[in-house]
Amino acid sequence: MRRLNSKKVHSLLEKTLLRAVLILILIIVVYPLLWNVISSFKTNQEHMLDPMALPKGLHWENYAKAIEATDMFTTITNSLYVVAVSLVVLLVCAVPCSYVLVRYNFPLRNSIHALIMACLFINASYIIIPLFMEIRQFKLLNNLTVIGVLCATFSLPYSVFLLTGYMREIPRDYEEAAILDGCKPFGVLRHVAIPLSKSIIFTVSIINVLSTWGEYAMSLVLILNPAKQTYPLAMANLYETARFATDWGALFAAMAVSLVPTLVLFTIGEKYTIKGISVGGLKG
Repeated sequence: MRRLNSKKVHSLLEKTLLRAVLILILIIVVYPLLWNVISSFKTNQEHMLDPMALPKGLHWENYAKAIEATDMFTTITNSLYVVAVSLVVLLVCAVPCSYVLVRYNFPLRNSIHALIMACLFINASYIIIPLFMEIRQFKLLNNLTVIGVLCATFSLPYSVFLLTGYMREIPRDYEEAAILDGCKPFGVLRHVAIPLSKSIIFTVSIINVLSTWGEYAMSLVLILNPAKQTYPLAMANLYETARFATDWGALFAAMAVSLVPTLVLFTIGEKYTIKGISVGGLKG
């Protein structure tokens, strides 16, 4: 009886400790977001007097200033275009590539897969200078399509890692049945593999959209025309202005706007994203 009570007490302590840790992590993650939104409604004077205090009123004019200062409609449109190009290129390349690596035996298959996985450790900032020289050589600077293709390229290794891990566990019976029904290899991919991999494809899409939406380094170096700026670049320029003009309200308003698409997208696809990462990563 004492052992049973001791186990119950031990289990209760573990659960209590776990919940306390999770609540602490939640506070650490959520507090900066809330502080950002709250700060977007404060005047510059309120920021200087007490940055941590609540605003005395809702100063919506900060958002109007942010829209004007960042040319928000143009820069957000540019960012959305880059995201769309990146997503299309990534899915067109990653899904067939992953399926072929998993289902077909051909020379150097393992070497190609290992090379793609090695590219996980290559970040755009590591090769940004030679990348700039190459893009300039081909006269492709200030090209949003190029930015989208590059974002897809750097997202490809991790996407292949998740997709191959998931597709490897798809039963071959469905594919064999499709082949018996007269499906060609592309038909098997289209009618069998892709429908059965919807969850992991959705996960890969969300990860790509989130990373591309916040992409800054390549855009900073490869976009020189202000009319082609993406939203992160516009926010960076606003920050540089705010450092001297102290327009902190507009800066926080611009950052609050940038959070909306990512929060909405992740909230909608949270279930599939976490499931896809865990299943694809573990199986890979």
